[in-house]
Amino acid sequence: MECLVFARKMSSIVLNEPSKFEKFDRSFKEFDIQDLKEDQISLISEKIDELRKLCWSNLGVSRNKANMSKFLNYIQNDIDKLHKNDLLNSLEKIKFDQKIKLSERNRRALNLLLDLKNRQITTLTLLKACLFREESRGGHYRDDFPDKDKNWECHTRQQLDQKIKKRFIKN
Repeated sequence: MECLVFARKMSSIVLNEPSKFEKFDRSFKEFDIQDLKEDQISLISEKIDELRKLCWSNLGVSRNKANMSKFLNYIQNDIDKLHKNDLLNSLEKIKFDQKIKLSERNRRALNLLLDLKNRQITTLTLLKACLFREESRGGHYRDDFPDKDKNWECHTRQQLDQKIKKRFIKN
């Protein structure tokens, strides 16, 4: 219900002030960056597949702190490497209202890079949540915490760049 109220409020803001949007520069600007080679695009696809497999093996049904900690270091190193990618970094130079022309190869590479980046963020968030919950519950088993724990009968709340918090369930 909140999303409908928010959407209605946003539509009134946008529709009542069209002049803000009429002055956007809609012309195309060439994107000056060297095309990635086909094998570089393949490497990005392989990285996505590798991440999927690592998630399954480290964050699947059975998990433990040692493997998750290694995976955390690995994913953080991968994220740091991705931050150095020229094509991905060139997005920061684009203005909000700017249209760009990409070669087909760079468009495919950019789509894959953004997919990889989003998957890495999601994986990092999931990994931190799994490390935080130190018990076995439901369909997920912790080798290092094999039993349910009364102290974990709670909801957890996770926000970007903040500590994960517990919210206990009131009966």
